[in-house]
Amino acid sequence: MSSFTLDLYKPNEIELWIAKQYRMNGILSSTDMDIDRIATIFGIHVRTYDGPTFTEWLDGEYALIFLNSFQTEKKLRKAFFHELCHPLRHAGRQDSQHMSQALRDLQEAQAASFQLYASMPWYMLYEFEGFSNDSLYIKRLSEAFRLPLTFVNSRIEQIYRRISQASYDRNMSVLFSSYRSLSYRTEIDDLDNQSSNYQEYDQPLSILYKYDGFYRRDMPQYIILDTGSVNWEKTLFIEIKAPFEDSVYDELSSDQIVIVVPKQVYVVMDDDKTGCIGINMPLLKEYMENTIDFVKLGHTHTDIERLSIKIKDLEEMLFSDIGSTIQRSKLQEEWF
Repeated sequence: MSSFTLDLYKPNEIELWIAKQYRMNGILSSTDMDIDRIATIFGIHVRTYDGPTFTEWLDGEYALIFLNSFQTEKKLRKAFFHELCHPLRHAGRQDSQHMSQALRDLQEAQAASFQLYASMPWYMLYEFEGFSNDSLYIKRLSEAFRLPLTFVNSRIEQIYRRISQASYDRNMSVLFSSYRSLSYRTEIDDLDNQSSNYQEYDQPLSILYKYDGFYRRDMPQYIILDTGSVNWEKTLFIEIKAPFEDSVYDELSSDQIVIVVPKQVYVVMDDDKTGCIGINMPLLKEYMENTIDFVKLGHTHTDIERLSIKIKDLEEMLFSDIGSTIQRSKLQEEWF
């Protein structure tokens, strides 16, 4: 049994938006999670009948969710939270011949993610004791939220992974707290006048995917950069654009030193050059060479062969859904 504390969990923007809507309308605990009540918050009507589940809506006018009445209550509720995403977050009709299969797949993946957040908001888990991912806890949540066991397990595993990552990030940045803070925003004009102080990454971006059992496909997690030609004395700028190259975990051999880039060394460009991120390489070098474990193993910055950029970090700093952009590019390659 693995226990965890929710205090380390960091909800994303969609989760925060859902939580805001729920809390404003008195949806505060698992006992408040009535689907008709939630649908009313968003001006959506719910109907049950003996046909297939689907949603029909016209932006700004109406939205109807039709649920198959022959499902169990738990499966019906699960289906509702999936369908809820479409009128709230999407445009266009999936049954239209003008919508590509790649876009349909993307919308379904987004709805599956939304479904997890909306059906089991993280802040409601505080009302339950013994936060863990053991079977008894999963069963307890399944009964409280009236959702299938496997679905609840997926949500808790997702929360547990994020908490584990947050714990790792916190431990990695303890020593860095004594360093000066870096201003993330840099004026383009200043860079143009000091071109000798920065460099551009001129290789294709390699995307590291991890298989997600819930989505049943590989999902982008990291951007991997080779450091072979990188000058550690200059800020490195990377333009996040296609085409992207696929990478898998097995390709990162065990004898390679791969460093996850900490948030404190990023430099964010002005709005007139969106989709570009900078890494202050001198500051990253200083950070690594003052990390106890790194030095203890006898390494220096020149031993680092690859840099790993967390896509989640980029999305927070650039206010852009980069993961979806990468996934869309991959789907387009698969379908066209």
